[in-house]
Amino acid sequence: MTGIVKGRGAFSFLRRNPTQTELNDQLIAAAGKCDIIAIKKALEDGAEINANDGSSQMTALHHAASKGHTAAIQTLLEAGAKVDVQTDYKMTPLYYAADNGHTAAIQKLLEAGAAIDTLSKWEDTPLRIAAFHGHVGWW
Repeated sequence: MTGIVKGRGAFSFLRRNPTQTELNDQLIAAAGKCDIIAIKKALEDGAEINANDGSSQMTALHHAASKGHTAAIQTLLEAGAKVDVQTDYKMTPLYYAADNGHTAAIQKLLEAGAAIDTLSKWEDTPLRIAAFHGHVGWW
């Protein structure tokens, strides 16, 4: 489907509207880069807040948490992201933040109600994985 994109040149009518998958991918990429403007734009354009990346089943919140992007985490939570959403390996955003030692991200997720005892496919919890990697100062 094509659509007119305002301010994009003489042939803007030839540009097609992004697919749902493309919008979701834009949201996930923006979260991984902590690009708040792009996160909000993707959501305004119709990206699904809890969509996953299709391969690892990580959502935008997983990607933001894995990199410790607290501003992205806050934006996503305010937009309705599920704090305890799980990947295909049953790992939550808190698991990724704990695995990488992102203290501020961990705190933000805990304040939002993230469960500390959710078991992954390997029966690890965020606390156990943090201890394994020596990231225990935040508990």
